[in-house]
Amino acid sequence: MTDPTPDVAVVAGPPVRTGERWWPALSALAVAVLLGIAAYAGSVALGAAVLVVGGVLSWGWPVLLDLPAPRSTMLTLGLAALLATTAVALTEDDPLLDWLGLAAAGGVLACFLHQLLRRDGRPRLVESLAGELMAVATLASAAAIVALPRTPGGADAVLTLAAAIAAVALVELVPLPERLFAAPAVVAAAAASALVGALAADSTAVFGAVLGLAYAIAVICVRRLFVPRPVLAFLPAALSLAMTPIAASGIVSYVLARLFLG
Repeated sequence: MTDPTPDVAVVAGPPVRTGERWWPALSALAVAVLLGIAAYAGSVALGAAVLVVGGVLSWGWPVLLDLPAPRSTMLTLGLAALLATTAVALTEDDPLLDWLGLAAAGGVLACFLHQLLRRDGRPRLVESLAGELMAVATLASAAAIVALPRTPGGADAVLTLAAAIAAVALVELVPLPERLFAAPAVVAAAAASALVGALAADSTAVFGAVLGLAYAIAVICVRRLFVPRPVLAFLPAALSLAMTPIAASGIVSYVLARLFLG
C-alpha cells in the first residue's frame, strides 16, 4: 500500500508520535470496558457502545485502506453502521438477526449510491467500492454483539468477549516484536475468556476458551495484513485497525453463543 493520497492525508491529520502509538491498544481496552458495562445496561446502551466501535472504524477506514473520497466514505459507512445496529437493537424476538441482512443490504445500496454521487471523476472506482463493501460486512458483524444479551448466555456472553478484547489489548501494550505477538495473544485471550466464562452464571469455560481463541485469531490475521503498512502512522488508521477485529468478532460471538450456550 502506498502512502495516503492527499485527500486521505488531510483527513488523517499528522502522523502520531512515538508516545501515541499505545493509543490503539488503549482504545481496544476502553472498548472492552465499555462493552462489558453496557451489556448489563440494556439494548440501547449496548447499541450505543457498538456504534462507538462502528464510528471509530468508519472514521479511520478510508485512511487505513487509502481510499479516495474519504469524507463521504466515512459518512456512508457511518450510515451503514447505524442501519445494522438499529436493526438488531429493535428486534426483540428470535430470530434476533432477522433484519440484519436487510440492514446490510441497505448499507450496500448506500455504497453504490455514494459511488454514483462522487464528483471527483470517480478514480479507483472498483477499489473504493470494494473497500466500502468490506467495511459494511464488518459493521454488520459488529451489530450482532447487540443481540448477545438476548441469547441464553445473556450479558455474560458479552462480558466473555470483553475479557478476550482486554487480554489481547494488554498483550499489545507489551513491547514485543511482531513475530512474538501471536502466541501470547492466543494464550491470554483464551485464558481470560475461559476464566470469565467459568465464573459467569450464564456462560461456560469452554465457550469462553473458544471465543477467546477466535478473537485472538481475528486480531492476528488483521495485524498480519496491516501492521507493516506505513499508513498506520496516522491515528485514524491505527484506531480503525484496533476496532476491526472487535467488529468482525460480533457474528462469530453470536454463533458460538448459540452453539455452546443454547
